[in-house]
Amino acid sequence: MIVKRQFRVSATVAALFLSLGVFAGPPRPDHPVLGAWNLTNPGSSCVERGIFGADGRYRSTSGQEISVSEYTISSQPSEKGFYKYVDVVLETNGLPDCSGNVMPVGDVATNYLRFGDGNNKFLMCQEENVRSCFVVARRAPTS
Repeated sequence: MIVKRQFRVSATVAALFLSLGVFAGPPRPDHPVLGAWNLTNPGSSCVERGIFGADGRYRSTSGQEISVSEYTISSQPSEKGFYKYVDVVLETNGLPDCSGNVMPVGDVATNYLRFGDGNNKFLMCQEENVRSCFVVARRAPTS
């Protein structure tokens, strides 16, 4: 996955979080994150293709990696205009992603999304600050 990880937890701890509902709860039905997206790191030609499902699952192909995560995202943006996004890797084929990383099952990330261009683009950031953004995502064309 292209998602930059801020911290790691064991698969056991992630399973505990899931069972307690820490990551449970799908996004609201009209949330701007829902749908298919193409994510890129600036300066890279590798594209992660992912789908944010209404079931709270993110399914992606990034480089050689194929993975499934469970995610939560705030219903509304903060006062700074960012949505808090948390995901935990549930399944992966164990191969490197676009960044050359191998994300283990149980890996957890917290990032912030800022939407623009009529909700057809978002920036993924480490903090609620555009200077900390490291991914640009564009809504994938529908066929």
